[in-house]
Amino acid sequence: MSSSRTPSPDPLESYCSRLGSLSGSTARSGLMRCLKLLDMEAGDLAAGITYGQSMRLVRALEGEYAPRTVAKMLSFWRGLIGECWRLGLMDRDAAERAMPSWRSRGDATKAGRHLGEEEIRSLASACGGGLMGARNEALLCLLGAGLRRCELVGLRTGDWDGSILRVRGKRGRVRDLKLPPESAEAMNVWLARRGGRGDIPLLCAVRAGEASGEPMSPSGVRAVLRGLATRAGISGLTPHDFRRTFAGNVLESGADIGIAMRLMGHANPSTTLGYDRRPASAAWEVGSRIPSPLKGKADRLH
Repeated sequence: MSSSRTPSPDPLESYCSRLGSLSGSTARSGLMRCLKLLDMEAGDLAAGITYGQSMRLVRALEGEYAPRTVAKMLSFWRGLIGECWRLGLMDRDAAERAMPSWRSRGDATKAGRHLGEEEIRSLASACGGGLMGARNEALLCLLGAGLRRCELVGLRTGDWDGSILRVRGKRGRVRDLKLPPESAEAMNVWLARRGGRGDIPLLCAVRAGEASGEPMSPSGVRAVLRGLATRAGISGLTPHDFRRTFAGNVLESGADIGIAMRLMGHANPSTTLGYDRRPASAAWEVGSRIPSPLKGKADRLH
């Protein structure tokens, strides 16, 4: 007579699945990096998480990442501890003791930056020719429209009608973006050269001059952009810098915060404002145009 054994619950998958596809993918990637730093595997979580493991993780993260990234990774870790408690792998006291305490001692400067027009032109020039060049130009245009990497790799040909792009963002929010004429043309050129029928991935890998049909991955997007940046002589560039640049450009165009939120798929205006990385000179320029209280005064002292 054989007995079946109920498998232990998987807190990592349980936690990430509750976050939705985009946020869950980011959390899963972050937590797998945390486990690697601790020389742990997902199966080890069935025994719960200890305070000692959490503080080892804090020290390891501080040695590897910027303060903002450490904060994000520890947020995922705390969520994982909470999931272990919800699944009965830890009691409440053990879960509370395991929660890591951390305060940033690093530079509070915002991560990322606003890309200048010359940098963007250099990246466009580095795209190259042929099918891969067409794909690279389409990729740049989508990044330039403020898309997250996870949104970009999830796009299908059915989401593009020749000028308007339908984007499925976090928490199921959907937004339609009308691309600039040059970007729309680049998208259409890429799709015409790539070929293919049906509702297939909008962007795919290109190998040996041919479209593979496999959708690009978030890490693939980063790798392509890193290659373009190297050829363009630009250092320290990340895909998310395009989203920050998009936010700054939208606000600088005179659009109100509501329009900027809608274009970026945000639910909170403070989130949108947090993406603005325009240099201080942009604020100085606006400030210098505000009328002085002394404007028009005839008997000003000299």
